[in-house]
Amino acid sequence: MRKLLDASSQRMIRILETFAIHEEWITLSDLSSAIGASERTVAEDISNLQQRWGKSLHIEVSRKNGVIMHNRNIASVGRVFTDLFNDSVALLWVKELLFNPNMPIDFYETKLFVSRSTLIRLMTRINHFLSDRGITIQCVNNKYQLIGKDEQYLRDFSASFLLELYGFDLQKYEITIDMKVMGEIVMYPISQYLEPRELSWVLNDDITITYWLMFYIISLVRENQGYTITSHYPVEKEIDTQKLTYLQGNFPNITLDNLRPIHQLIYNRSCGWDSASEKSLVSKETDAFFQRFFSIIPVTPNEDTKYLMGFMLRLLYLNKKYRPIKTSTLFNRIYYFSLSLKKTNGLLYQVVEDNLKPFSQNVHIDLCPNVDDALFWLCLICPEMSYYTQAKRALLITDFGMPHAKFLVNTLSSFFNTKYTDSLLIDIAHTHYLLTAADVKGFDIIITTIPDLHLHHKKIFLINDYPSYTDFMEICILLNK
Repeated sequence: MRKLLDASSQRMIRILETFAIHEEWITLSDLSSAIGASERTVAEDISNLQQRWGKSLHIEVSRKNGVIMHNRNIASVGRVFTDLFNDSVALLWVKELLFNPNMPIDFYETKLFVSRSTLIRLMTRINHFLSDRGITIQCVNNKYQLIGKDEQYLRDFSASFLLELYGFDLQKYEITIDMKVMGEIVMYPISQYLEPRELSWVLNDDITITYWLMFYIISLVRENQGYTITSHYPVEKEIDTQKLTYLQGNFPNITLDNLRPIHQLIYNRSCGWDSASEKSLVSKETDAFFQRFFSIIPVTPNEDTKYLMGFMLRLLYLNKKYRPIKTSTLFNRIYYFSLSLKKTNGLLYQVVEDNLKPFSQNVHIDLCPNVDDALFWLCLICPEMSYYTQAKRALLITDFGMPHAKFLVNTLSSFFNTKYTDSLLIDIAHTHYLLTAADVKGFDIIITTIPDLHLHHKKIFLINDYPSYTDFMEICILLNK
């Protein structure tokens, strides 16, 4: 969907993404190369970012050092993205077509405060982008509507797109509905088929619940407008007369037949096995995935946690099965979570990525592009696994005696190492004046109390006799460079 934004907005998003993963100063020349625009254009974009969002982003420009964004908080960056999305006439027109289809073009001109020629020009651009997803803006007798080859995917796409555009703000869509009732309706089909441990996790996952609420409402809107899907799902077991009457008060054209495909998809995403053999195969490969995983990442979660980790992987399989094409990705916060983890714990990222390959091959559905999702949910279910990282080796060279050296080792170890894993293994050099370059070659960092150490190494840190928190953090930064 980003391709529907104007060129300036797309550049500003790429600039922010570069800042978000770049902890240090970056020259304007390097930034313009990364963005693919001239230095003058990038400088103008940075100026626009400063003028509009300077207080929240804290972008600093220096002739000597280049540019840096001091606030790299992803939620803050996401708010800027949302503002840019809401500036886009193209995105707002897609939203209007969803909620107000089959209207003449002058209706949308008035709604969006743009000219007819602008909308006609945007229609070509939007259709070019959405065609890969089987979605198109169709005009018949000057009446415009959004049509999908796969109506179910169109709804899935729209739910994701609208949540990225506005969040769960139903006032933006002029919908007034009791969310407590909607929550009961949405969760009922899930609660009937999940085991207690699975259901407990889902009920605490407000991200997923919010998505299902939006999907359900979009589906009601589309069914009420006449864009129907045929299904024989037994929805009578899940919707009583009282709830149906309530829904009809907001969506008068809705019948039980309109609700069948909605509940069918919710069911499929959690329990949609085509056969017992399919479920058995995925369960078998899930067990194999975690056997390989835990042979490298030595954490020992309890049985409930292991079960939920397997449940998560099976859900990812079912989601990919019923949603093979990615939905809208205006701003994917999970991606940035995984990217940050990859920078600090590359081993964990690599292990998940590597083990998704045989899993995907054996279940015949490619989950390799979903490594960020897998990593995110695994960390949420089992936080201690994110603590495990491949240990770095440090050589401590001190001129203040062996007892002090042991004190430093204990102090550093208490900061860097946890009950789950050792992140820093520290050796003590006993005779520093006899050390050669070959002696220090195998170490990731040298930590020393000697200001004029004669050895050469790419990472040398001069530590205080009594180390401070700042010392620890600077060592951490140096290790991760």
